[in-house]
Amino acid sequence: MVYRSWYDRRKGGATSDPHGRTRRAALLTFAGGAAAIVAACAARQATRTVTPTGHPGDVTGAFAYSGHVLTPLGYGDLAGWEHDNHAEALAAFARSSRLIRDSSVLAGVSRHAWRTAGAAADGALAGAKGSRGEDVARSFFESRFQPVVIEDLSRSLFTGYFEPVLEGSRVQEGVYQTPLYAVPPERKSRRRKAPSRKEINEGALEGRGLELFWVADPVEAFFLEIQGSGRIRLPDGSMTRVGYAGQNGHGYYAIGRWLVEEEIIPREEMSAEAIKTWLRDNPEAGVELMQRNPSYVFFRELEALDPSLGPLGAMEVPLTDLRSVAVDRSVHPLGCPVWLETELAGVPFHRLMVAQDVGGAIKGAQRADIYCGSGDRAGLMASAQSAGGRIVTLVPRTALAEWVASGPSVPVPEPEAAPEAAPGAEPGAEPFTLGDPAGTGAGAPAPGEAPLPPVRGSSRA
Repeated sequence: MVYRSWYDRRKGGATSDPHGRTRRAALLTFAGGAAAIVAACAARQATRTVTPTGHPGDVTGAFAYSGHVLTPLGYGDLAGWEHDNHAEALAAFARSSRLIRDSSVLAGVSRHAWRTAGAAADGALAGAKGSRGEDVARSFFESRFQPVVIEDLSRSLFTGYFEPVLEGSRVQEGVYQTPLYAVPPERKSRRRKAPSRKEINEGALEGRGLELFWVADPVEAFFLEIQGSGRIRLPDGSMTRVGYAGQNGHGYYAIGRWLVEEEIIPREEMSAEAIKTWLRDNPEAGVELMQRNPSYVFFRELEALDPSLGPLGAMEVPLTDLRSVAVDRSVHPLGCPVWLETELAGVPFHRLMVAQDVGGAIKGAQRADIYCGSGDRAGLMASAQSAGGRIVTLVPRTALAEWVASGPSVPVPEPEAAPEAAPGAEPGAEPFTLGDPAGTGAGAPAPGEAPLPPVRGSSRA
């Protein structure tokens, strides 16, 4: 069996680069008196030979629902599935399996099915600790879930984030001169905006007792807001944690975009580390540039969190290095298992993950942010991460079949081959780029934004 996306089949067998360097979109119109349904299928996966699972009750055939195209797969369609550490993934899944709250495209799938799968995870985890633990864990996922690719007009992009470690103090002294603030009372209702970054830097919150910590590096403080959580190393060597508590209500401005547009940092060299270097080498201009971003993040101290565990994600459970991923919760249910096929540090990264976090920049069916861990090494990995690929959602098997049979979706017929290209056109050329129907380039990634997503991280809706 050969896996090809719905759009590949429409193009008469064309395939795409395995990491999304070739991206296509299609407009699907369905007859029957209903309004036209616009959906997208991005060809992201190279043709390869796979082995069908033949699992009883498997749903087959692509279908459209709520502006998306959903394509059920078998486990033989997942590159490297048999080589992953499923027991490790099961442990991460079990942390949040009872907390799944589905408000996604798959909300029609029975909530009872998610709860049942979540409850079964604890038993499977106990069995996975034995001598045949890997077989138990793999069997748990294969018997209870069916892989489903969800596609829309969003571009395929997989970035990374991490938990930074900052030098700080509970009091303003010596090198510790940059405050981290708690949420002002007036902002807790979200009806009023708090002061802008520039106003805060000019003292708008001083004297109100909102300072949680004072840190040594204003640049790291700025990037802490982007990550959403971090550790603070105090003068006595002890560690504590801070997590996202709120935002001031102002829009986000990507300073990386400006640095590329002004040709200060070449697009191909853009990364978080490149931005940090420029800000430190140009302190006055750096302050002015950071203040162009009026958005400001407030924090809370996380005293009870075990230091051996990762930071809290949006589900209020600790994240797991290279097993937790931030997704668009309107597409993928928070807490569900997802299969990633992308690259990390320049090598293939095919791994079972758990959707346990969200992010302001993480929007779209094929967009995700990989949690890389804590500290400088994880930071370098996250900063360099920007690749295409695909994400496959694991959906409770029985509930998926019942949902599809109940008729909320529209089957996508096997489409006819596309008409011949116009004279002089490149074979297989597309009339527009993904996310940019007008061909203006508006759908392309904003300069400098890929490695520097807007505010994301723990406890955000």
